[in-house]
Amino acid sequence: PELKAMTLARLGDSAGMVGCLEDAVYADEGTGYFQNCFVPGTVARTLRDKVAAATQALAADPKAYWMRVYRGDCRRSPEVCDYLGALADFEEAVLQAPDCAYAWSYLARARLSHGTPDSARQAAVRSVELRPDCGWIWTWRGEVRRRLGDGAGSLSDFDRGIRLAPTYEFGPAWRGGALRAMGRMEEADADLELAC
Repeated sequence: PELKAMTLARLGDSAGMVGCLEDAVYADEGTGYFQNCFVPGTVARTLRDKVAAATQALAADPKAYWMRVYRGDCRRSPEVCDYLGALADFEEAVLQAPDCAYAWSYLARARLSHGTPDSARQAAVRSVELRPDCGWIWTWRGEVRRRLGDGAGSLSDFDRGIRLAPTYEFGPAWRGGALRAMGRMEEADADLELAC
């Protein structure tokens, strides 16, 4: 879908491009191709470069919710360390596109990092309701549940996420963390080894 999206971007078909990119992001959580498709010719190497390119794209199209999610993801990185900016981007993205599951999933983790557990849980639940077929979204909801103290409850989300996306490394990594916290060390070690 990423290659088709680039072609559609060059042809000026924004809606088609976004559709392809959304298909790609549900198949694989990485979103770097959003910036490269939307700002043709931009080769942003560092995360700060990517934030600048996304900001440039948003100046041209303030309703580009997918670019807000991309910029928010870059902002929350340790390299950029702009967690409030990231949270603002995710909040705006779900306002602009309330049916965008990946925006809700990113928002859930940002809210969790900012100490708003109830709203984090609600955002995680919303993301799964919108895309129950997406493995990494189930995995992210499991991690929200685990970090909120529901280790046992998170296991079913991790299990489902791993079944749907068996190559997504955070599934077994986070499930391993939950199992370790529950004292199930052999299972935890097996998951952590699989993640590695």
